[in-house]
Amino acid sequence: MNKINIEVPDYIEFISDWKDYVIPFGHCIIDKGITGCGFTEYCLTNQDNIILCSPRRLLLENKVEQHLSDINICYLQNNNEKEIEYDCYQIEKKKRPEKPGQQGPLINPFLPEISAHIFKCQSQGLPIKFLVTYDSFHYLLKELGDSIGNYKIVVDEFQSLLSDSTFKADTELGLIEYLQDCPNVCYLSATPMLDKYLDQLDEFKDLDMYVFNWPDSLVEKVNICIKKTRSIYEEGKKVINQYKAGVFPTIVTPDKQIHESRELVIYLNSVIDIMKLVSSCKLDPSNTDIICSDTKYNRKRLKKIGFAMSKPNTCENRHLNKMFTFCTRTVYLGADFYSDNASSIVLSNPNKQHLAIDVATDLSQIVGRQRLRGNLFRKKCFFYYQVINSMQTEEEFKEVIQEKMDNSEKILASYELIPDQFKMLWCGKVRDSAQYRHYAEDYVGVSQKYQKPGINKFVLLAESRFWEITQKEYFDTINIRRDETRLIQVSSFDPNNQEFLQYVQYFNYDPGNFSDKLKVFCDLQETQSPEFLQHLTRSLVDQRYVNYYSYFGRKKLKAVMYRDDWIRKLYNDGKIDLTPAVTAAFQVGTTYPRSTIKTMLGDLYKTFGYSQTPKASDLENWFTIVDTKIEVQGKRVRAYKIIGQK
Repeated sequence: MNKINIEVPDYIEFISDWKDYVIPFGHCIIDKGITGCGFTEYCLTNQDNIILCSPRRLLLENKVEQHLSDINICYLQNNNEKEIEYDCYQIEKKKRPEKPGQQGPLINPFLPEISAHIFKCQSQGLPIKFLVTYDSFHYLLKELGDSIGNYKIVVDEFQSLLSDSTFKADTELGLIEYLQDCPNVCYLSATPMLDKYLDQLDEFKDLDMYVFNWPDSLVEKVNICIKKTRSIYEEGKKVINQYKAGVFPTIVTPDKQIHESRELVIYLNSVIDIMKLVSSCKLDPSNTDIICSDTKYNRKRLKKIGFAMSKPNTCENRHLNKMFTFCTRTVYLGADFYSDNASSIVLSNPNKQHLAIDVATDLSQIVGRQRLRGNLFRKKCFFYYQVINSMQTEEEFKEVIQEKMDNSEKILASYELIPDQFKMLWCGKVRDSAQYRHYAEDYVGVSQKYQKPGINKFVLLAESRFWEITQKEYFDTINIRRDETRLIQVSSFDPNNQEFLQYVQYFNYDPGNFSDKLKVFCDLQETQSPEFLQHLTRSLVDQRYVNYYSYFGRKKLKAVMYRDDWIRKLYNDGKIDLTPAVTAAFQVGTTYPRSTIKTMLGDLYKTFGYSQTPKASDLENWFTIVDTKIEVQGKRVRAYKIIGQK
């Protein structure tokens, strides 16, 4: 694979702004570098004839809603297409595939629509744009025939060819086979497959990869707060219940404005597990949306708990966003979210393949979903992952792979011994076995295009990647950090440090008075390292600790005894009743020289922004005092004795 660096000019924010850029001819890979750069938008608005292929219908529907008035854009929506979302609970109950011969002939569902759209665009001199899923691309290819050379095909989010192979490998393999007949194909992603996997696939290993290098000003780093846990569901419940209780993450900007995150997006790739969280937290459709693959099975399950299928709101309808939005992998492959205050958390369970987040690809996609740059919370994401239950050594894994390869060779050898009249039936049985058992015992698949068996290398590589994720990257948080991407910023600090974990537990989960905890937080600012404090700040559910300290400083907080109600009053009024500060500074029964009283009150006035000149007699505003004298350094000076508090 030949990598070619493309330097994006400083004045370019979106690809559509780059008038000199054109998609290359031939087959190539484009690593666009960052999410949200408008590459798919460019594809839909440039002068090329474009076929945009997507792994998910939701992505295409999202784009169509943004271009309702563009008559040259045609979304080929196949209502008979079965959109699958891998869920271990679904597989156990899944019906067996139809027997060979029962499926009937494949009928092109787009036949009239394709020709009518081409005629309309050509008659009006408009570039032709087709939107189609991976699953249905072959229908469009068949209809276009030799004219496919007039189109540039953009395979969006092509890294899903590998990740989706765990549950629809035949579709991914079929798409790649059909694309080999097309002269102009661009495989597009902000997070391509890792090079070592691309180099093992004949269709990719010799391609040019164009890597976009963006100006530093446009590459936003997202702080990832990573936590290993014994239960991702308990972590999710804790965060949800904080929001329900009205304790929201907050950020104080340099202009001293306090911003609250009142919306939470939760990424969890299992509808069943989402339903469990929704039920245990007593959420309902008035405050919660669930966005997942639009299947009959999912609709039926959601209906049981009183929910219907949801979709992301457009930018214009973002006022309809609810407090909680649950998302499966269907969403974070290209869907856009528009919120000016939403935070994000990711719940990953590497013990289950469909629940394991690939840090190198999935996590970058997730943090790029929030599109509004005015959302101050889009630059921070909490990533919770479950402790690995068991370890599998590399030698043990290789033994499993070899056994499946041996089984595959035996199956392929048996195919050659079968009489020709039975080979179609044999292929049907093998295809059904692969679909139902998900390549559990071998890697033999049947080519959708050629109707012949062979090794499905996508499945093999997907299993290798899953082993690498669970047994290397998730072994501890330090290894996760080695997959740092251009969008993700992490450090070498070890958050498994026992002292650090104790403080996270104390601030986030232990019972206790807020004032006491705030005082401890202020104390830590003077005793802990910058790295410790930075990671503690990222880990806090309640951001009041950080914001109050940043806004007021320790001295003012101490003066108001760290009380939340007095701190809020100070912020809202611009000044505060000095009673708690003064009564804390002066003691009843004590006699103070007037000069000392004046100095002490002057310090308090200055701390809280009072411009008036301090006088010793001001003490009468808070205490009952009597005029007296006291000896100081051998001299009698005037003083006040405090005999009571008003």
